[in-house]
Amino acid sequence: MPPSTGYGAVVRYPLALPVLFALLLTACEDPDPNGGRKENEDTGGHTGTLHADTARDTGDTAEEGPRDLDGDGYNSDVDCDDFDELVHPGAEDAWYDGEDSDCAGNSDYDQDGDGYLADHIGGDDCNDTDATVHPDAPEVWYDGVDQGCDGGDDYDQDGDGDPISDAGGGDCADTDATVSSLAHEVLGDGVDRDCEGTDNGFHLYPIDTGSAAGLQGPRLSANSTELQLTFLADTFYDPVRGDATTTGSFTYVYDEADPWSGQIGASTWAWGSGATFGDGFDFLLDDSYSAWSYGVVYEENRYLYTDIYDPTTGAFTGAGLTWPTSLAYTDVELSESADGSLHVAGIDPRTGHLDWVHGTADEFATDPTKLNYDYAVGVTADSAVVNAADRLVLAGSSSAAGIQSWTWSDTAGLAAADDASTLTALDLQWLRAGLVDAELIAAGSDGVAVTVDGATTRLTTRAAHTVRGSLRSTGRVALVYTDGSDAVLAVGDPTSGFTEVLLQHGMLRADDADAWLTSTGTVVVCVRGAEGAVLGMVEAP
Repeated sequence: MPPSTGYGAVVRYPLALPVLFALLLTACEDPDPNGGRKENEDTGGHTGTLHADTARDTGDTAEEGPRDLDGDGYNSDVDCDDFDELVHPGAEDAWYDGEDSDCAGNSDYDQDGDGYLADHIGGDDCNDTDATVHPDAPEVWYDGVDQGCDGGDDYDQDGDGDPISDAGGGDCADTDATVSSLAHEVLGDGVDRDCEGTDNGFHLYPIDTGSAAGLQGPRLSANSTELQLTFLADTFYDPVRGDATTTGSFTYVYDEADPWSGQIGASTWAWGSGATFGDGFDFLLDDSYSAWSYGVVYEENRYLYTDIYDPTTGAFTGAGLTWPTSLAYTDVELSESADGSLHVAGIDPRTGHLDWVHGTADEFATDPTKLNYDYAVGVTADSAVVNAADRLVLAGSSSAAGIQSWTWSDTAGLAAADDASTLTALDLQWLRAGLVDAELIAAGSDGVAVTVDGATTRLTTRAAHTVRGSLRSTGRVALVYTDGSDAVLAVGDPTSGFTEVLLQHGMLRADDADAWLTSTGTVVVCVRGAEGAVLGMVEAP
């Protein structure tokens, strides 16, 4: 039998430590008169956590009703996060942290409560502190506030990039995106699109010709990529070399498709001292060469001269036809025929002398002995040009001259053709584009006649002294004529009619002018007068 186990005796059997601990606790308790059960002891186990007794004076441990688990003074029926004492009604709400700290129930990313989230957290409200500013808000223009959050200039209602004048811009119609100081004027549409101040006008900018003496031109011509504006002068300041030059030509180069982009180059050439020009001058630009034809006096000889420039080699050569007589060419016309050869016609109305030179550009440049030369004397005419049929056309202002048509051959020379006209004229230009041909006739009191593919129209009854222009393969023509005072620009065709605009160039008189219609529909026009020259651009109607 085991030894006696009285109170406090140590049992010498091996027991697990938890069992021993439990036995010791039992041995130390006082006897329980209620059968070992405390009077207020919970017998069923907890069904939830008791709410805090915030008053600290009742010892309340009830499990029923709202609770304040985080001890922030707000029970769970009003506290939207009863596990965070920083979140409760009236708490300071830090916007855009994702926490509704004041339990207001609104979006933490929409501070102004307009229903649009702030843009800096991925929404589209550009001002989340102003409920009147959001993507669907009505715009109030010119108040400096972008109510609609579209990011546009509040002083540029039509979004054309040109604000109103009060905001430093020049838009004269801020509800029409086609009208601004940045817009291109459309010729003759009755709308002042460039805010220049007139319905049909457009800006004409001065060209620096102030240092030039004996200025001739302008002449405009283009190839597939470049548009060139050329002048001839006895003296001028060379914009390329930056020094004074005598008796030569200076040229400004533009992009043919986009002349609005501005000047992209310049070139010059000079005879040097000892040479003076007559009054006649023409210019032609091809993809493979450039050509200038003019009358010049050099070392007491007078020449009908043609210069050829080869852009691939940089070579500049030419050929001149000279006569012992004192010729003064007042009209020189240069044209390219259907086979690509060049025709140069020069006339001196004072002596009635006419010269005609014909050949390829290579023959003019390198082998002038192969050129065809012919001449006539006693010709009553003021202007001469070679047309599409390689026929020399003469025009005169006298009643005996009219329009005379001549043919040329190696054997017969110049022979009068059957067709003639009584229209008196001072200036002619022949134009060719593809298979389309045009003859422009500038008349005195008869105005200007335009013939395209056999259809002829009269533009005006205004007297015209000079006429120059260009033709597109579509049959559309851009031309400008002068009357010694004004210059008039016209664009159109004989079938559909022409739009004519009097150019406000600000010069005392217009002596000469030229116009070119580019492949993109831009008209470039240059006018020379007593005070220099001006250049302008406008979209064709």
